[in-house]
Amino acid sequence: MSAEFWDAPFFHPQPQQDSQLLQTLGFLPGLKELLLLRQVHALEHATVWVLSEIAHQRRDNQALGGLSTERGFYLYGQVNPNHLRRAVPLALQRLQQGEWQLAIHPRCGTNLSSAIALTAGSSSALTGCCPASP
Repeated sequence: MSAEFWDAPFFHPQPQQDSQLLQTLGFLPGLKELLLLRQVHALEHATVWVLSEIAHQRRDNQALGGLSTERGFYLYGQVNPNHLRRAVPLALQRLQQGEWQLAIHPRCGTNLSSAIALTAGSSSALTGCCPASP
């Protein structure tokens, strides 16, 4: 798929999309918590990107990791506390201004776990529905 496909407005997050989802599907148990965790996770990723920019690193800091919870996020690794104090509000502001690409990080463990689960599920489904011999 070309980059133009992913740049279509349909794929861009909208400022009120979580509120709209809650209005429409609020009866689903755990949806509010899941959406909150998703937002915190996006802020975690954006903060890591902004920290790299503040530290003037040309590449990603691979020694830095994170964990998101519904109450906030933790960063593991060497982080300058002053840089962190500047990075979090700046990351939030940039996300709110539409820089949604900051919410995606190539080293995200959630992405890797999802890919593994989808691969395993697809393999299991194919194994179960295909005949054992030709």
